[in-house]
Amino acid sequence: MEWLSTPEPSKATSMLPALMHGSGLRSRLVTKLFRLAIRREQHMNKSTPQRVTVAIDAMTKLLSVYSGVPVSIRELSKTSVSISYLEQIFSVLRGAGLIVGSRGPGGGYSPCSTSMTVADVIRGLNPGGFLSAPSVLSALETVSIDSLIDRETGKPFEGYCTGNNVGWREGW
Repeated sequence: MEWLSTPEPSKATSMLPALMHGSGLRSRLVTKLFRLAIRREQHMNKSTPQRVTVAIDAMTKLLSVYSGVPVSIRELSKTSVSISYLEQIFSVLRGAGLIVGSRGPGGGYSPCSTSMTVADVIRGLNPGGFLSAPSVLSALETVSIDSLIDRETGKPFEGYCTGNNVGWREGW
């Protein structure tokens, strides 16, 4: 278990597929080790998971309301996230080529593509550590941002994070 104390939490995720096949005891052990790796990552950089969650929520909202006209940052920050925090995140995403910003009256943000994945957003933020592990990114490559929008209401499923529980709920 010395890999938990190394600065490379991706070792934990690279061992995950090999350990997943096996007995119930082994899968419980893998689950426990996986949680330890996540906690270690969160302890080292506490803002990373929140930053990624906010970015995915914001990109989902952007894609749900985008109709060819740039969307203002005020419209996207109608939740508990401050405008300045969202501007910091969008600055990074703009530098990664995921969105385009325009200034002035009628300005705002537009997505560069309407078919981006959760992995694209994470790569754009370049959080490092556990979230940048190839096994995590390859799994998230199959989840499109568009799939996080409720087809019936046209609104995104809004992310939330409370304590150790991370999930999705409707509305915004």
